[in-house]
Amino acid sequence: MKSRAVLVTTLGAEAPVVAITTQLLLAKGVRLTAVELLHTLTGAPEIRDAVNEVHRVFDAHDDWPLLRSVSLPVSDVLSPDEMRMFGNALFTTLKKWLRQDYQVHLLLAGGRVQGGVVVGATDR
Repeated sequence: MKSRAVLVTTLGAEAPVVAITTQLLLAKGVRLTAVELLHTLTGAPEIRDAVNEVHRVFDAHDDWPLLRSVSLPVSDVLSPDEMRMFGNALFTTLKKWLRQDYQVHLLLAGGRVQGGVVVGATDR
């Protein structure tokens, strides 16, 4: 097992899934040193609220890993161009951590992102 691990996650409007996943990984003894949260712009109230909630939960747990929130310059992931940009950002993030020899855990939260990444991956 690698000594360092990261959780790379996308976020829709449901913040608890990120916290629950983090708790489960930590409880299993995974040595998470960071959580990288990719999300759309926080202009939509449900996204802004979800991002803020994730930060509140992480701030309340001093023993949890560092949370890095990455806002991508799209308000939603609907068009092929938006999906391509989101997919590229996700894969770039994954490669960054893998190059540093981290064990990578991936959580794809948010329905459109999940479907789009799967379709995008099978298109290539």
